[in-house]
Amino acid sequence: MRASCVINQTEIMKEVQLSHVWEYQLFDAKDLRSSKGELIRILDQGVLNVNSGPDFIDAQIYVDGLLMVGDVEIHIKSSDYLKHGHRTDAAYGKMILHVVYEEDVHLPFLNCPTIELKGRVPLQYLRHVQPTSKLDIYCRSLWRNDTADKFKVEMERTWRERLLKNRQAHLDLIQRFYPYDVKLLYQLLFRVFGQPVNQDAMELLFARISFEKMMGRLSIMDWEAVLLGVGGFLTALAEDVYIIQLRERYRILKMRFALEEIPASLWRFSRMRPANFPPVRLIQLAQLCALLPNSLEHLKKRNVAEALQWLHELDIQTSLFWQEPRVLQGYTIKASYQLLSKQMKASVFANAFVPYFIALEEDTQLELLIESVSRSLAKLPAETNHVILQWNRLLPSITSMADSQMILAQYKLKCIHQKCMDCLVGISVCKD
Repeated sequence: MRASCVINQTEIMKEVQLSHVWEYQLFDAKDLRSSKGELIRILDQGVLNVNSGPDFIDAQIYVDGLLMVGDVEIHIKSSDYLKHGHRTDAAYGKMILHVVYEEDVHLPFLNCPTIELKGRVPLQYLRHVQPTSKLDIYCRSLWRNDTADKFKVEMERTWRERLLKNRQAHLDLIQRFYPYDVKLLYQLLFRVFGQPVNQDAMELLFARISFEKMMGRLSIMDWEAVLLGVGGFLTALAEDVYIIQLRERYRILKMRFALEEIPASLWRFSRMRPANFPPVRLIQLAQLCALLPNSLEHLKKRNVAEALQWLHELDIQTSLFWQEPRVLQGYTIKASYQLLSKQMKASVFANAFVPYFIALEEDTQLELLIESVSRSLAKLPAETNHVILQWNRLLPSITSMADSQMILAQYKLKCIHQKCMDCLVGISVCKD
């Protein structure tokens, strides 16, 4: 591998990247010498240590021809060894090598060699870890003609990894919610309707509601009163008869179920289309909360195609009051906003129903269910958000929700955490 020019700003390199550089040997090891001039030859870089202690264990290196077996510690600067308190930690007593990007201070007390990798890491890797903006794709400038094909393989693998990772978290929630496992579905629905900007407020709203006591017992009007009331949207005086009725209904339900409002200041309206205003989403969510209990047994069969069809045919009929433009807490609610769009239904399916089904499925049937999910997502339109728009420039073939879901999984699990060396594309472009 050819050596590179040096980019002077050591801060560009982070410890997680340097760890990847060492793990995948992404540096020029020709005539590699320690700070004392010892000739270093790497036989085995060791195994990444996921527990406390040195970064890599069971490494094997030659120091001036002498074989050494033990641990390797990674730091951006040699002084970080002191900052991290390793000098007094017995866990670092088996170190055979200290790998640093820059040796800013000499550590004479170390009983092992120190090697500096500054100037040995490929230039394309240093560029790779420098995003031009917060949302940029780090490896964008390094893509070649065959990179898209590799990425498609990678993102499907990551999508499955994310499904299984979320499944474990959801199984833990189901155990906590037992015997009301359907609470998981409600929680996922609240997250979807909160969308990223109001997800925290929706989570808090969900936590304030006694679903065990309410499921199957409340009308649409009751759910509107509960969600708008707990959400803090029924506090202002109103002249509309229906809102007055909702306030009165909420007063009764609040006492019956010991409800408590969340701070209205938690909701975000700025830079948001009126169709996505929190009161609008809560009114829509009220319809689903009222309709779901009648379909739960059918949905629990985990027939993905039937669940998608059920959502497709779902025609939310809001209360007559909302058929005319209304003002709620100073925000106008238009009648045209009240029906779930096809895109929102698809999002509900992908981000609420799918993870709920996967959490409930038996281990032996899980792979078949995932395949069924993939086929169903391929029939839905791709999501449109800032992440997908970025990737569309590299992958114009993003046409279905299967594509967009896989890209979002890749972005959230790998890209934003700069886990480039856990990605087939990252490894490929950095080794070339």
